[in-house]
Amino acid sequence: MTGVPAKGAGACGGLGPAPTSNRLGGPPPIPESGGRLLTVHRLGLSFGSLTAFSGIEFAVREHEFLCIIGPSGCGKSSLLMSIAGHSRPTEGEILFGGAPVRGPSIERGLVFQEYALFLWMNVFDNVGLRPAHESFG
Repeated sequence: MTGVPAKGAGACGGLGPAPTSNRLGGPPPIPESGGRLLTVHRLGLSFGSLTAFSGIEFAVREHEFLCIIGPSGCGKSSLLMSIAGHSRPTEGEILFGGAPVRGPSIERGLVFQEYALFLWMNVFDNVGLRPAHESFG
């Protein structure tokens, strides 16, 4: 078995061993990304003089699970917000399916820990909000 460890200052945890075969079957890996569904390369995020994390590197292949573990305030949620495209990292690159993450997309989802309403919108606008790119029938 091989592993793809997380690296970098502020890294809260790492990836466990990656399976060498796909026991569940399913489609072959995405060829343009070398089998990697998600690649995080030298990622960093700062808020002024506060560095949430820096130098984070890892890859996730199809059918793998990733756990991000760490104490409160170490940057876990900030990392997830960057991967989902809701915040722009100050350094590094995020690739999803081989394409750069430049903002939110219907291809990636994020479940918030608490209620997620847009405070500047009224109830009607919050309920009526839909993704700009709707592919639902």
